[in-house]
Amino acid sequence: MRFALGMIFAGSAIAAAPPHETPEVSGSDHVAVQLISEHLSLIPGQSQQLGLLLHHEPHWHTYWINPGDSGLPTTLAWTLPPGFKAAEVAWPLPRRFDVGGLYNFGYENEAVLPIALSVPADAKPGSTAHLSVDAKWLVCREECIPGQARLSLDLPVV
Repeated sequence: MRFALGMIFAGSAIAAAPPHETPEVSGSDHVAVQLISEHLSLIPGQSQQLGLLLHHEPHWHTYWINPGDSGLPTTLAWTLPPGFKAAEVAWPLPRRFDVGGLYNFGYENEAVLPIALSVPADAKPGSTAHLSVDAKWLVCREECIPGQARLSLDLPVV
């Protein structure tokens, strides 16, 4: 499935999605996740931004790389074509949550975890790159629920 996001990187904000395509949505209780792309296609030898878009139900949150007093950060395990490389998450600034006297750091409402994808110079124009990620997270309010999803994007190399 192809999907592009007109991403505006301003601090931790990334906004707007085109109306013409619906990305694969997955998730568990209280959070839905999507793998999104900055562009509709890939160019050999260049990098672009991917993102894990998190849609939290009201009052629920997931965690930053340093979760604070409790919690676990979201983890990503990639399956990519040969030569493609996904960087670590460029963690946006989190929000601080006070949950029963414990201080945690993370995200609520809608958040994007940006990831730079390097496309190898020898990627063949006319081919399609299948990008897949296994995402795992902990979503909490007062209680916590582990979640996971396998998400993918197929983007043409031009």
